[in-house]
Amino acid sequence: MNTKDINEIINNSVDSVKQLNPMELWNKVCVTNPNATKNISYGKRKFTAIDAQFQIKRATELFGSFGRYWGVRNEVYNIIEKWRCIYYTAILYYPNGQIEIHSDIQIAPPSKDKPQGKYNDDWTKKLATDALTKGLSRLGFNSDVFEGKFDNNKYVEEANRFFNGNQNNQNGGQ
Repeated sequence: MNTKDINEIINNSVDSVKQLNPMELWNKVCVTNPNATKNISYGKRKFTAIDAQFQIKRATELFGSFGRYWGVRNEVYNIIEKWRCIYYTAILYYPNGQIEIHSDIQIAPPSKDKPQGKYNDDWTKKLATDALTKGLSRLGFNSDVFEGKFDNNKYVEEANRFFNGNQNNQNGGQ
């Protein structure tokens, strides 16, 4: 994919999400601004993380205000004591659709210092954010990251050239 392809995908703005063909939304949100990502090392695992606020901002640009035109409802937190975790489900709604979203997290993950676990006091925010961003990814948001394109340095360089060369880009870092 070159700068022209990225430019074409990004600059085709959505006038009405309600009239999209099946791939139109996906194609409008699939390219990620590298500035909205961070390389993460977690043990032996390495991956690219996407800034959740960039996804939320982009969804708001396309769908309208969060809570009015799109958002999350029917949130349920299920405690699974046996595994010391909480399983979260909700409905992500957006113009012309809705999908179930979910995530889980350990309440007290064990560590070297505390094999019995250290309480995770930020679990509600982490669960809700993780589920929301996973849900948005199912609609195509930042799919280039999930498709492994960010593992290709040339792709990332091309995306950097595109986004850094278009400072007046109105796509909120997507």
